[in-house]
Amino acid sequence: MGDDAELWIQTGGDPTILIRDSYDYQENTMVKKKNTMVFIDAENISADRCTRIIGQCAGIGEIYEIRYYARQNDPATAAWKSEAKKYGIKAILMSGGPSHNKIDDKIVKDIHRVLGTNKSIDIFCIASRD
Repeated sequence: MGDDAELWIQTGGDPTILIRDSYDYQENTMVKKKNTMVFIDAENISADRCTRIIGQCAGIGEIYEIRYYARQNDPATAAWKSEAKKYGIKAILMSGGPSHNKIDDKIVKDIHRVLGTNKSIDIFCIASRD
């Protein structure tokens, strides 16, 4: 299998959480790495789901950072501001009006950036409905 193997898990229900989990294989013993980063698409995930998302992701690793992505001044995502304050979630706010896949594309770009710059992240969780 090489040095690192990848396991992709899609949990059922609403919202969908996709998890990229890598493991170290040392002397035929699987040791789970712990640092987890969470990316939340707040455009289509209700802030009411925040506690559940954090709980599921914390269950698979130690949370390093959580980010939620939304458009600035979007009333539909305003509830995320209080959740961000409560849980220390970093807000990534996009300017301008709605645009097809704008938030999704930003999440993907940020994940690629983290993959290239922060080698301490082992697990990536994406909470989205699209």
